[in-house]
Amino acid sequence: MQDINGISYPLQAVELEKDLGVWMDNKLTFSDYVEHAVSKAYQILGLIGRTFTYFAIPLLKQLYTIMVRPHLEYSNAVWYSRF
Repeated sequence: MQDINGISYPLQAVELEKDLGVWMDNKLTFSDYVEHAVSKAYQILGLIGRTFTYFAIPLLKQLYTIMVRPHLEYSNAVWYSRF
């Protein structure tokens, strides 16, 4: 890669890079990101389980929809592009 003055700089090879909140490795697999997202979802579910002692189904559904699902769905189209 060259700058404005024509000086060449070698590009660095990296194993793992975070771009727009999504981790991807040098083979363009998203397994690290998926593991991180699932881990974060389990952490939030654990927080919900420790915080509430009584679970009504509508409350649990609302908490899951508001707090857990966004972590699982963020950039889903990127790492699960099967269609």
